Amino acid sequence: MILKKNGFTLLEMVISVGILAVLSIVGTTGVMSVRTKKMLDGEADTILTTIRETQDKALKQEEATAWGIKFFNQTEGDDYYVQYYGASFETGTQKSIFYLPKSIQFLYPTDGNSVEMFVTKATGVPSAENYIDIGATGVEGSYRIRLDPRGKAEKIRNGYGLLAYYKFDDPASAVSAFDSSGKYTNALITGAVSGAVGKIQRALTFNGTSAYARASGFTDLGISNQAYTFTGWIKLGSGETDGNIIHMSGNDAGSGWCLPPVAVVGGKIRGYSFNGGGVSATGTTTLSSGVWYYFANTWDATNGLKIYLNGQLEKATAQSTYVASGNSNYIFFGFNPPISCSGNTGWFLGAIDEVRIYKRALSAKEIKDLYKETEER
Repeated sequence: MILKKNGFTLLEMVISVGILAVLSIVGTTGVMSVRTKKMLDGEADTILTTIRETQDKALKQEEATAWGIKFFNQTEGDDYYVQYYGASFETGTQKSIFYLPKSIQFLYPTDGNSVEMFVTKATGVPSAENYIDIGATGVEGSYRIRLDPRGKAEKIRNGYGLLAYYKFDDPASAVSAFDSSGKYTNALITGAVSGAVGKIQRALTFNGTSAYARASGFTDLGISNQAYTFTGWIKLGSGETDGNIIHMSGNDAGSGWCLPPVAVVGGKIRGYSFNGGGVSATGTTTLSSGVWYYFANTWDATNGLKIYLNGQLEKATAQSTYVASGNSNYIFFGFNPPISCSGNTGWFLGAIDEVRIYKRALSAKEIKDLYKETEER
């Protein structure tokens, strides 16, 4: 027994000091994370502004020549980027050098590599589409900052590992859906109608009998045990209960190795994968027609297969391996394959919007952030 008269015993004092120390560390870490996140946000804005200023200088033909920016990921030391003017970085004149804060890094270009954005004189349009990814130590999330062939510069939240980003904001006459990820993997539209009112601006609509869109070049998704994420918004058409939102195949016919990573089954959202046999994670919420819902399907070897709805985890299924096609995969939207594929649910009736495809599994926080960001637009 420990006796005391007034105040604290030695044991109580030791415990109290320990608790205060832990709280202090947790509090300090939280404050540092918030500060680092603000630094990341600020740096993304600075880079975007610098890209737009470089475009403006080229458009106005300052120094009577083209302008550009080159981004360097250092294996040692701080990452940095250089604004220049001239025919190329190697032969041109350096105008300004910008160093990233120590806690901020380029995720792309990768270590020891560089990326160049060259803007043509008088047009303000780049010679080719390109992008960079930035992230921060100890902070979840990232930004992709891109400059597309049309001359549009923008930043994309949680852009690291992004393979494709279909906003489906294309005009009604469009024959392809533009990929805004910076990789330029456009999707060919067959029968689906572009230009309808979407969750954000426009969406792609499907008739449930023959309409679909198809994109190629997803090499990463054809590699076994490659982590992945599919996210987007869907709105079911009247009476729709079963249909493939996203279909994936090792060939352009949608057959062979094939499955729908995201589908509606019995009126509920379902994630689907393959480990030598079909693996599914079906949500619990029954979807209503005419209502927009945000979905996310993730897989990695540690956390298995997960399906989210409106930023919340609905179902998780253990799955330690993903057996892929071994080919460069094709991605289809709203598609019913010509042969029976594992997990197939048929043509989709409804609308699809804001689809992102990643070669990594987004965290629950990243998914919730994306849902909130698009929900509030």
